[in-house]
Amino acid sequence: MQANDGLSKKLVLLDIVHSCCPDRERELMDIFKDMEKEKDDWRQTALDQVERIKKLEEVIEPKSKQLTNVEGRIQVLENEKTVWLGGLSMGKNEEEIAAMLSETNNLDIEGSKTWKDKHCKLFTKQYPYV
Repeated sequence: MQANDGLSKKLVLLDIVHSCCPDRERELMDIFKDMEKEKDDWRQTALDQVERIKKLEEVIEPKSKQLTNVEGRIQVLENEKTVWLGGLSMGKNEEEIAAMLSETNNLDIEGSKTWKDKHCKLFTKQYPYV
């Protein structure tokens, strides 16, 4: 009888715990659905960002090529500058070179050292316009 009574109490306790299971299961299923929706939202956000990156790469590609071309032209101009300075002194002594340079207006002898900074400032400066 005591064994039967103890088993009856355990059965009642199990019934009580089991009766709470559908509520807990429903709660967990709601949490699971919310997490699935959040996962889908994140997946869509990632896909949107991938598309945006592709579009930005398409926009930047011609600008990168243009930048490469401009850098190449700058290199050519730098090389021509050294040829020009070398050609200026070709076949002349120092006095003739000094006389020729003194007759030249607005010549900046130190320009080869500072031109790059001035060049960068020229193209990064913002100008107001109407």
